[in-house]
Amino acid sequence: MNGAETRIIAAAQIQAEAEILLRDRGRMQMAYAFATAEGVALRYLTAPKAGHPFVLWCVPPGESPLSLAKTWPLLGWYEREMMDLYGLRFAGHPEPVALLPLRPDNGIGGQNNHPAPPIPSVDRPLTPEVEAGAVQQLPFGPVRADVHVRLCR
Repeated sequence: MNGAETRIIAAAQIQAEAEILLRDRGRMQMAYAFATAEGVALRYLTAPKAGHPFVLWCVPPGESPLSLAKTWPLLGWYEREMMDLYGLRFAGHPEPVALLPLRPDNGIGGQNNHPAPPIPSVDRPLTPEVEAGAVQQLPFGPVRADVHVRLCR
């Protein structure tokens, strides 16, 4: 990443580094993974202090990652995405369930051990039947300025 300091951090040290960042009022920006010839590498983008350049933490491939989701809840979804896409398991993750309901034949290359959701058939509607007195219709689009109420009969 341009303009960012890069630090190599062992997976065993990542929790201690995250706690120091929190104590020093820094911020965790994001995390991602990517495949290399040696395995899956992890990257964490941090902002140590206001006005200072970003610091990119690099966890080498092949090391068992520890979850930072308890220290930095923002990372919970990033870690779950990496679990789904790359078959990683973050030790101590508070919610180690699938974030992306991918099919086993997703072609992404990661190992997905989660059951695939059913694919909707063209024969049946994509929305569930509603048995209620009133239904709110929320149109999605570039502008959602109103709520329409429709009575069901």
